[in-house]
Amino acid sequence: MYGFTLSLKDMFTSPLERIRTTLRGVNNEVDDLDNNINTMSTRSGANLNSLAGLAGKFLGAFATVEAVKSLFNLGIQAEQTKIKFEVLLGSAAKGKALLDQLNQYANITPFSNTGITKAAETMLGFGITQEKILPNMRMLGDIAQGNEQSLGSLSLVYSQIMATGKLMGQDLMQLIGQGFTPLEIISKKTGISMGSFSEKMSKGAISADMVTAAFKIST
Repeated sequence: MYGFTLSLKDMFTSPLERIRTTLRGVNNEVDDLDNNINTMSTRSGANLNSLAGLAGKFLGAFATVEAVKSLFNLGIQAEQTKIKFEVLLGSAAKGKALLDQLNQYANITPFSNTGITKAAETMLGFGITQEKILPNMRMLGDIAQGNEQSLGSLSLVYSQIMATGKLMGQDLMQLIGQGFTPLEIISKKTGISMGSFSEKMSKGAISADMVTAAFKIST
């Protein structure tokens, strides 16, 4: 608070003069206060600008570090995938050739390169040969209809069927769970009635080739 005192001299001056003197004092105080505010604002603005600039630089540096980390991780992942394919196929040249084909396929589909290569790894791990990987991928990709999670699940159950050489009840349920019901297709293809499927599956009468044929007919 700003206070104003009247001296003895002020008390003996005319009321009008005293009012004028008081107004001049108030005006001077207001001017001083305004100057102080401007000074403080200028300093605060400079400090805020400095802090804003520092924060911007920090965020920029953080974003750059995160971007570099992401690129580094992608590089590691790509190298690991390359090594896996070399091991699975027994040749660096074969691994590179298949990866190139899979990447080209991924580029024209909704699936990511990572999703495609993981599905291919699954099939290779179950012993499916290199020349069948890309045709199978296209076939399963059509059934998955752009759903990458479904593609992964389909590649797993399809690989299991190929490994055992026949369709089992559990495999059938997994296929149905992914929206693919091969029973009717296999029935029409083989002449096996729908009612006799359980017995036929228990005897291994529904082969992996029949299942593949059902996939191909559907796509």
